[in-house]
Amino acid sequence: MTAIDSSLLALESTQSAPMLHSEDYELLCALVVHEGRIRIPIDDGTKRQARHRVELGYATTVPINVQSFALEITQQGYVAKVLADFGIWSPDFCAIEPQPSEMDDQWVIKVSTVNRSPVLMDIANAIELVTRLVEVGAIGIAHRFQAEIERTRRYMNGRLCAEIQ
Repeated sequence: MTAIDSSLLALESTQSAPMLHSEDYELLCALVVHEGRIRIPIDDGTKRQARHRVELGYATTVPINVQSFALEITQQGYVAKVLADFGIWSPDFCAIEPQPSEMDDQWVIKVSTVNRSPVLMDIANAIELVTRLVEVGAIGIAHRFQAEIERTRRYMNGRLCAEIQ
């Protein structure tokens, strides 16, 4: 197990993992676009905002000179951004489980998190999420979603077989 896997497993098991907010998400998007690092001039407002992101674990600061510093995205920041890209604003999962869709006759994956409404994902989006999580090194979280994708497929096949008979 790598250090990244260990830190992400710790993130997964945290009782109250940090919830991503829209301004945090915007910053993470900017960091990703700029290859993980943004140079920021030093003033009280930017220092306070940077400190907040560092406390959440989404970024680290790197001093450049007396007038500026760099904000760098962390592994946890990459994971939070990927999850938010799919509507999951908190990595603090209560449950990831198959559920029949109320809209059509398909199965979806329901992701329940603390203090947020559940997110429903179709299988294609869940597969894309797994791919993106693996790309950022979140193997443990990706495996949890992959297991539920397989479970959902088994439910779909079982239901289809029952309807055919």
